[in-house]
Amino acid sequence: MNGTRSLPRATVYPMSYRVVGTVADVIIFIVGFLGNIMICAVVKNTKSLQTPTYCYLVSLAVADILLVCAAIPEAIISYHLYSKQWILGHAGCAIMVFITFLAINAGSLSILAFTIERYIAICHPMLAQKVCTVSRARNIILTTWAIVCLYSAPWLGLSGTRPLRLADVTGMEKCDYLLSRDMYIYFFLFDVVVFYCVPLLISVILYLRMGLVLHKSMQDLRKQIGTRMPLRGWSMRKSSSCTLENPPRNCASMSRGASTKNPPKWLSVPGDESRTGPSTQRDTQTANATMQSRCQVVKMLIVVVVCFAVLWLPYRGLLVYNSLVSKPWLNMWYVLFAKTLVYMNSAINPFLYTVLSRKFREATFRMLACCSFGRINTRTRMGPSRSELGLRQISTKSRDIDSVSLATSATL
Repeated sequence: MNGTRSLPRATVYPMSYRVVGTVADVIIFIVGFLGNIMICAVVKNTKSLQTPTYCYLVSLAVADILLVCAAIPEAIISYHLYSKQWILGHAGCAIMVFITFLAINAGSLSILAFTIERYIAICHPMLAQKVCTVSRARNIILTTWAIVCLYSAPWLGLSGTRPLRLADVTGMEKCDYLLSRDMYIYFFLFDVVVFYCVPLLISVILYLRMGLVLHKSMQDLRKQIGTRMPLRGWSMRKSSSCTLENPPRNCASMSRGASTKNPPKWLSVPGDESRTGPSTQRDTQTANATMQSRCQVVKMLIVVVVCFAVLWLPYRGLLVYNSLVSKPWLNMWYVLFAKTLVYMNSAINPFLYTVLSRKFREATFRMLACCSFGRINTRTRMGPSRSELGLRQISTKSRDIDSVSLATSATL
């Protein structure tokens, strides 16, 4: 009897907690699941998006789908049970923990992978021609997922159900780690360092390097615009509105003292180094568009990394703190807040891509337009009917007759 009195009593979550948690998680689940499915579909159906960078973004989307499918439904169910109660059995507990770690770690490595890929493409363009290919990206993704699967596989045996000992309720289980808490501290700390701190540190260093390279390239491009302008095209004046972003069609000729020595190859016209005119302007505009596209992609990826760092920080910080103190701190509302931010991180990427990437936004709108208008016209897919072919043949013959008559009259 004394042992029973020392046990905690069964508790349920407050109504406000259940309502807030359920509503937030349901919205995040719907948005995250459909949004990441949309990413995969858009990239698959858009040839211009089938690049190494978007391959890694698809890998990140798959990881987010796994996370929202494994963690959010279980969290919603837990809000309406007794505290710590588990109803999905021993196998369900082990599989849920395994998939959660798999998705989290695969997402972290996907972020690191597209950061390194962009760094090579921008800072080492010659190496990028050999390294940054779609086939190599797919092989890297498969290797990454295989490594993460092997790394996360021990959780299938290290997690399971334990009896939930309560003073007033019997026969319940909880999903827990099967070994003592002290044995997991180093594993958790290693996980935080390898899959959170290290990717963020590498990303910060590489994006700073990319920013410097892009800034220098933009300055060089502006200098070339000012020193290598076509005489009959457009040129740079100090007080004019001739800018990189909006070069006018007609500007004053450049001064005779402007230097045109050693222009970069990507601004010169092949076959005639002294040639000026529309082709030089087109080359410059192409270089400008390429530079702006690269800056846009890097900006989008930086925002993805920043959101990953900020939204994961409360949960990772709580995990590190509880691993170092003797008595864990598990405030109910803070845990809900931290977990909700983690779920938001898996649902926010589709919005970031749509807002920050013009190419992805246009591809998404095209796909949604096709889906909203329904199936394509049958005649468009099957080809013209026989009557239409007949009318086309008659029209063609009449045009031929008219052309013959015109030729005859011209000869006469």
